[in-house]
Amino acid sequence: FEQYITKLHFDNLGKLLLLLSLLWTYINAIELFTGWYSGTSDEYEQLSFKLFGFYAPLYWEMILFCAVAPLLMISKRFRTSFVPMLILSIAINIGMYTERFLIVATSLPRQYLPDAWGFYAPSLVELSIMVGSFAVFTTLFLIFVKIFPSVSMYEVKETMETPKLKPAIPQAGSPA
Repeated sequence: FEQYITKLHFDNLGKLLLLLSLLWTYINAIELFTGWYSGTSDEYEQLSFKLFGFYAPLYWEMILFCAVAPLLMISKRFRTSFVPMLILSIAINIGMYTERFLIVATSLPRQYLPDAWGFYAPSLVELSIMVGSFAVFTTLFLIFVKIFPSVSMYEVKETMETPKLKPAIPQAGSPA
């Protein structure tokens, strides 16, 4: 595939991913600063719960995968190699999925009444639904790529060399 998807493509995608991760990091830093600067006890409690509470390991994993690991893309050698970019993109996807989980899970433990307070942990059924949704998405994606190739056939035909045909009638001076 290297003749169609070159190192330049990986380099540009790496730069884009680095830019987006820096933007994401800035937005998260502003969110933390706003919670700290507001001075309200509710915001302080929510901030300390996020940074040091029950879900803190997931939060710091999200920060590691989405803010720290993409800094490796500063190196051009890292950006232009396939396997490190693949591993990094999988790590970023895990971090972003963790962020979605934290958005839902951290809002569930603190209800309006203190007797309803607790910690949320997904059940086996919820985990099975999540794994099933990943499996369905992967299957549909692979079927889509099989039916509609990810590299345009027009571009492939455009770059192919046309074979030189031998003349049907030998010309003078050429071996028969």
